[in-house]
Amino acid sequence: MTFSPSAKISYGLNNTVDVGMEYYADNLPIKGLFSVTQQPNTVYLVMDAKYKKSTFNFGVGKGVTAVSDNWVVKFIAAPNFD
Repeated sequence: MTFSPSAKISYGLNNTVDVGMEYYADNLPIKGLFSVTQQPNTVYLVMDAKYKKSTFNFGVGKGVTAVSDNWVVKFIAAPNFD
């Protein structure tokens, strides 16, 4: 089992676009959590866009600890086929 905490704060620019920040800690083992400096944590600047019933999430992130990836780009598409 693992523990992967995350959080998101966003602001709606209009009915279809939100901007915000996301925080992710990587999968951590439940049996003995690592100290904060050993946890891979990443903070993202993100944009969520809605098109009809589909949602798209784009973000650029930066690792905040020495064991995190330095820079990360992510794109998540959630198409609705109805």
